[in-house]
Amino acid sequence: MEGLLDLELGLPPRSAPGSAPVGDSGEGSEAVARQVVDRTGHSPAVAGRPQRTSLRGIVLHRIGDAIGAPPAEGRDVAGIITFFTTTPEGVATVTVEGSWESKLPLIEKWRTEGIPEKNRARAFVPYSFLIDPRGVVSQMLPLQAVGAHAYGYNQSGIGVAFIGDFRVDAPTPQQLDCGVAVCVAILRQHHLTPATVKLCGHDEVRSIPKQCPGLNYPLEEVRRRIIAAF
Repeated sequence: MEGLLDLELGLPPRSAPGSAPVGDSGEGSEAVARQVVDRTGHSPAVAGRPQRTSLRGIVLHRIGDAIGAPPAEGRDVAGIITFFTTTPEGVATVTVEGSWESKLPLIEKWRTEGIPEKNRARAFVPYSFLIDPRGVVSQMLPLQAVGAHAYGYNQSGIGVAFIGDFRVDAPTPQQLDCGVAVCVAILRQHHLTPATVKLCGHDEVRSIPKQCPGLNYPLEEVRRRIIAAF
C-alpha cells in the first residue's frame, strides 16, 4: 500500500531488532521484527485525513496502561484502537478541539447519552506508528497523513507511540530497538537526517508537560542511537 514504511531502511542487514515473538500477522519473529503490520485500515476516518506537506519533527509518545493497572487505554494495539474509536475519552481526544479540561463536560455527557455518530465516524488512532512491548510495529496512518498527536507537529510531524505507561514502567528492549529502527527508516524514506528533523519527546513540544513519554523512557539514549545511524 502506498504510504507504508519500509522498515528495512532502518535495520542493519540480516539483523532483527530484539527478539519479537510471533505477532498477529502470522509470521515468524524475524519477519515481524523486520516489517510493519499494516493497520492503516483500522478506521474509515483514516482515508479522509489531510496530507502532510513537510516533515520537520518525529515526536515520541507513550500510550496505554501500566502493567497491572485497571484497563483504560489498553495494553495492546487492539486496546488502543478501541480506546480512540469507541470510548468517550478517546473519541473526544481526536475529534474535539480544545484542552482536556474543556472536554471533560462533553466526555461525561457522552458517557451517559452515547457518542454522536458524526464523532464516531471521524475517530481514529492519532499516531502514525504503535510499538507494542514485544517490539511489533503497527502502522496506523499512511506516512503522508496528518495525525493528531502533538500541537504544532500534526501538520509537519510524525507521531511514534510506544505502548505502556513509562511514568511507572520501563519500555522493553524490543520496543526501544524497533523504535530506533522506525525513526531511522522514516528519515531515510524521506531522504532526511536528524540534522534537519527534530527528534523530540511529546513533553518537549507541550506547553504543560504530562510526563510523555515518561521519566522511565530513555529519550536521550534513543535520540543518540538514531543520530548515530547517520
